[in-house]
Amino acid sequence: MNANRHTMKAKIKCFSILLFFMGLFHAVHAQQGFGTANPNPNSVIDLTATDKGLLLPRLALQATNLATPLGEHVAGMLVYNTATDGTGATAVRPGFYSNDGTKWVRVDITASNGLHIGDEHTSGQVQLGGELTKPTQIATNADNTIAVTGLQPGNPENDRIIVADSTGVLKTVSANKFVRFFYMPSVIFDTSTNGTGRTKNLYEEYIKQFTGSGNPTLVASAGAPEQIPYLPRATDLYYYVTYYDTDVFNIQNISAEGILTYDVKGPGTPTSFMNIVFVIKGEE
Repeated sequence: MNANRHTMKAKIKCFSILLFFMGLFHAVHAQQGFGTANPNPNSVIDLTATDKGLLLPRLALQATNLATPLGEHVAGMLVYNTATDGTGATAVRPGFYSNDGTKWVRVDITASNGLHIGDEHTSGQVQLGGELTKPTQIATNADNTIAVTGLQPGNPENDRIIVADSTGVLKTVSANKFVRFFYMPSVIFDTSTNGTGRTKNLYEEYIKQFTGSGNPTLVASAGAPEQIPYLPRATDLYYYVTYYDTDVFNIQNISAEGILTYDVKGPGTPTSFMNIVFVIKGEE
């Protein structure tokens, strides 16, 4: 009788131990919920609260390249640093830091009226894209400048120029906005004989004089470029005759390409002249 009782107790003890380990195994592999009885099935730990937050470990780091006070760098480790220590690129200051397995990297992301990711001690890259949803300002000064590298060569025929208005807001304008008109270089019209339907290619004459092509009289100052900058297409310009001697000329028309068609009515005099103005096209 006693033997049977001891045997039964042993079986109950073994069964209890088995249930304990089964429960422990289930607890280890199940989701853990704090503040909730139904943790998210995709989480290891589900923290739920309406008046409390997650308080991460607070450590005193010494430098981004030193694991201290950890024994080694551990990729994925996230802590809050309480110290201001170190110098130069490896210095640390209070804030969140993550570890990439070789160093501490400051987590510094803010976006109130702009975007800032990382700081001067990180070497991370930022990729921007999409539309801005609010006015955004980037402040610089003589010590903290801003630069853009790796820009592609521009296209003077189609590209636009970025300018800042009186409040610092960036805008784009046509490259042709800065100089809107200029007088055509002097050209000779043969008025020795009368004639109708004569033509003069105003754009071609302008190109010859500005580039020196077919113009042996072009003389430049010391150190000046061989050519004067010019508009690359005839259709980049509007053409105007603002005055001409009506006793000598009759203007028929000017084509969009700058071809002037005119008549010679009589011989020119020392006071006979014609004013031709080029207006650079752009946004009106």
